[in-house]
Amino acid sequence: MAFGRSKKPRTLADIPRRWDATPPRKLPDAHLGVGRPNRFLSLAIAALCVLMIVAVVALYLAGSFSPVDADAAAAKAPASEAVTAVLDSARKLMGQSDWAKAETVLRRAAMQFPDQQEIRTALAETLLALDRPKDSYEQYEKALAIGPREPKLEFAAGQVASKAGLTERAEEHFSMAQTADPKNPACPLMLGMVQRKLGKLETAKANLLRAANMDPDSPYAWGTLADIALGENHLDLCLQHIEKARKLQPENKDWRLIAARALKRKGEPTEALRLLTPLDASQRREAVVARLISECFAMLGRHAEAASALAEAAQADSVNAEIAFEAAAEFDRAGNRARALEFATQAQILGSKPAAALLAKLNK
Repeated sequence: MAFGRSKKPRTLADIPRRWDATPPRKLPDAHLGVGRPNRFLSLAIAALCVLMIVAVVALYLAGSFSPVDADAAAAKAPASEAVTAVLDSARKLMGQSDWAKAETVLRRAAMQFPDQQEIRTALAETLLALDRPKDSYEQYEKALAIGPREPKLEFAAGQVASKAGLTERAEEHFSMAQTADPKNPACPLMLGMVQRKLGKLETAKANLLRAANMDPDSPYAWGTLADIALGENHLDLCLQHIEKARKLQPENKDWRLIAARALKRKGEPTEALRLLTPLDASQRREAVVARLISECFAMLGRHAEAASALAEAAQADSVNAEIAFEAAAEFDRAGNRARALEFATQAQILGSKPAAALLAKLNK
């Protein structure tokens, strides 16, 4: 506020006219002593002004009064209410699985409030539900840039980066999450898994062991350690780890496959088959399972059963040239020429080059 300031004349030409229009003031009688300037009054006004300025400065420095903060608070209040309303609307749509509409609402909100982390996170979740992990990860990056970089948000970003095939970025996020939340076993578990994908086996094993020690009831830590040991041909260590995973998740097909591979490699195909034959029919017809079953039967000299396992897989996946050729070759070993011709023909039609040579041999 400015004190003692007259209104600005509209034009310079108005100045003399305004002054001339002001009637002359009659001065009081000199003997009353009020015609001269009143020094006491002037000093009092000056002192009051100084006190007001000092008080305002003191309040500003103390943080009790700040024109900038006051303006920001005034602007923030309605924005906060608007953000809450948008998020409520979007969450309702997300709860109804109306992801396309939720994206539209959140995209518009992100343009209006670009620095609101919650909006970016909600948009990332929506895009992930729409199976667009790369777009989702982009929003997680923006949310983290806004801050704060909470470990939960870092972890979510790592998961989406991994799903998007951005494995190195996933490693960075899981590492940061682990640093911020060192007591959470999920962080070293996921970090170890992505490091394994990157071929960093030693650090992967260290993190997976850390996760397993922090949470001994984690089947994924033991199962992944077992699979790494199998890849390194440490068969006894593999079986030791996979036994723990199987006790925790006895119906998990992947753990059975790892154990069966280790047993087959140790020369124990019968034990491997004991793990594989209890799988349901649809699982046994999967190419990866059927091949393993066929290999175990072949090791035992039971080529007809080995061929039948592959034939079931070829019939379940009628466009898989490779599995059809493998079935034909195994029927040939079993001495079943008719079935060998059947599957070799199917494989050749599907584009298998080795099938042509097998057909030539069978037709001699």
